[in-house]
Amino acid sequence: MSNRGRGRSWCVLHFIFISVVVCLISSAQALGQGFEVVGTRALGMAGAFVAVADDATAVYWNPAGLATGALFSVVGDRQTTEAVPKSNEILQASYQSSTTITAIGTPPLGLSYYRLSSSEFVSLGSNDSEVESERGQGGNSDIYVSSLVTDHVGVSLVQSLLQGVVVGATFRFVSGSAGSVKRPRARGLSEELDKSKISERRSRNVFDLDLGAMLAFGKFRTGLVIRNLGEPSFEAPDGSQFRLKRVMRAGLAVMPNDLLTLAVDVDLNRSVNVLGERQNVSIGIERWWLDKRIAFRSGLRANTIGSSRLVPSVGFSVRTSSRVAIDGQITRGRDGVDQGWGIAARAQF
Repeated sequence: MSNRGRGRSWCVLHFIFISVVVCLISSAQALGQGFEVVGTRALGMAGAFVAVADDATAVYWNPAGLATGALFSVVGDRQTTEAVPKSNEILQASYQSSTTITAIGTPPLGLSYYRLSSSEFVSLGSNDSEVESERGQGGNSDIYVSSLVTDHVGVSLVQSLLQGVVVGATFRFVSGSAGSVKRPRARGLSEELDKSKISERRSRNVFDLDLGAMLAFGKFRTGLVIRNLGEPSFEAPDGSQFRLKRVMRAGLAVMPNDLLTLAVDVDLNRSVNVLGERQNVSIGIERWWLDKRIAFRSGLRANTIGSSRLVPSVGFSVRTSSRVAIDGQITRGRDGVDQGWGIAARAQF
């Protein structure tokens, strides 16, 4: 191997090492703007997409994937997700999120805009005086609602280091607003989670960075991504702090032919939302039919921390022409946890 080749190999190793160390030393908690909230195609495979990312949503899932897709790709995508546990426990917690993304990829450059909106609420019952006292609440009808809305404008760049080895980065300008309020319990969940009910919000603008790497060898691909490297934080008017937690994920994909993709993703660190800690493992499949006019996707996601509940998802694509496809996906977790849907339009040239 030449000195130049050795130098590039060391660059890859340093990138992986630094990414792992930076993620493992992070312990901050965050309002749950989770990983699996962007990309109809990706979520149809339960989020097993880090090593697959080959369309414009790679700017989110793994910027290095821009180098593996079409010469030009554009995506418009809309997602909604909610978790409303069907439980009679005294302490109840739920969240709701929505995402809109528009992205363009034309290697070595990607451009993106997306908005992540998330709301969480915690309701305390009258029989749990210990929890009420800990939270500083005095009645049985109070709920605490938190909301974080972030707008991301990103520029992605990719660079090939060795044959089959690509690294990428997404530089993001993030404008966020946070709010938190205590109020009496409403009658319905939709009113509880209505972000417009939080009239006082505080805004902040920051810069952040995502890093990705992808290695292709034969019919296999491996991917690594680290998001929210700077862990931007946002403060509500009442002093509550919300942070976009640094997350790291690795993936492996097998592509026996151009019609079939099998993938698995693993979270390498823990994330937190109002329902507790998470460290997910996802598996997914994508299969094209009828001369690549129709695709079917399916996947399963499981939290490896605590009681694991499988969250299944299904998705599809229908090509309206040789270059344009309409995607859809539905996610349905058990007992009201992790439910959502998405729709997208993709074009590749």
